[in-house]
Amino acid sequence: MFVVCEFLLFMDMYTDTIQVENVGTTPASEILLAFPPSQADHLALVKAQAAIGKKKKKSYVHLDVNPTELPDAPNGTKYFSISLLDPLSLGETATLEVLYILTHSLEPFPAEISQSESQLVYFRDSALILSPYHIKQQTIFIKTPSTRVESYTRVEPTKFAGRELKYGPYEDRPPYSFSPVIVHLENNSPFAVVEELLREVEISHWGNLQITEHYKLAHAGARHKGVFSRLELLLHAVSFLLLVFITLNSFSFPLPHPPPPNTHAFSFFFEFRLE
Repeated sequence: MFVVCEFLLFMDMYTDTIQVENVGTTPASEILLAFPPSQADHLALVKAQAAIGKKKKKSYVHLDVNPTELPDAPNGTKYFSISLLDPLSLGETATLEVLYILTHSLEPFPAEISQSESQLVYFRDSALILSPYHIKQQTIFIKTPSTRVESYTRVEPTKFAGRELKYGPYEDRPPYSFSPVIVHLENNSPFAVVEELLREVEISHWGNLQITEHYKLAHAGARHKGVFSRLELLLHAVSFLLLVFITLNSFSFPLPHPPPPNTHAFSFFFEFRLE
């Protein structure tokens, strides 16, 4: 198995490019993904797709991903099964793209900051992807929101340049290899969390549909300590920029698509209120 992992620390998003080869004697119709408990408890989304063709003619096909269990899973490892388009015979290979998103995986440190301080977080993971298969070669890229990285664990070969931290390549690693790493870095993005969501749907006798959603949002990043100072805001332009970045100044969510032709929907009306 050849693996290239890419982590985006803006939103805890992981993208894995995996090339798998069947070295067994029977056809393989599925691939297993393994997650340690520290990640499995924070999984919000797991998707997979198969790459077909090469370069400009390359296309992707969605693959089914379902949770599964193994009786001899070590240390509480959680598994997902990816169903392949066609079973792989002995010596055949396939390239997969895997996307998964974690929530609450970045830990603010320090937990409290003043008005003029940047927000720093801990990112914890492994320099070696947890896998039930033998890995021929693996490389991990961690893309940071800024160039400021306070510290990071070194597992040679390790390289940091600009906004990218590279672990690897590592070769010929046995199944379930694991090497913990911690990265302490700057991340001034707002950590918006929906604590409560209430959706009200009202259908009238005339066929009108009204949907009202109530969101209770909270910032799960570093808490503000001290008092807010307008004088400091005016004296320090950097403080103002940090405040703008850390403050949640926008909130996006998908809206329904327009109705298809020959339907009885005559108009749409959207209203947004901040309370």
